[in-house]
Amino acid sequence: TIAREIVKDIQDMEGDTLVGAKTIPIVSGIVPAKIIACAVLLIYLTPFFYMADYPTNLIIIIPILLNLLLILIATSKKMFALSSLGLKINMLIGMIFIIYITIVYN
Repeated sequence: TIAREIVKDIQDMEGDTLVGAKTIPIVSGIVPAKIIACAVLLIYLTPFFYMADYPTNLIIIIPILLNLLLILIATSKKMFALSSLGLKINMLIGMIFIIYITIVYN
């Protein structure tokens, strides 16, 4: 959620600047904001790499790595919107994954 909010703030910088908002991208710039969003995603992914013996973890790992790459290469508002949508889908996959793990392992 934090990474997605940062990406959305990058996407909405023009409007946020007009209203005087102090978001991470406005205060630090786009490149540092992208680095922070990617760092948040990498921190989130760390436990999944330690549990890599579960093939179902790839359902979480691969889409987030793809989104991480998209954030890094994003240069336009449209690319950031796509990344934001991808992160939203990742959150949905994560919630479904939690339900799946709960049912299968309990």
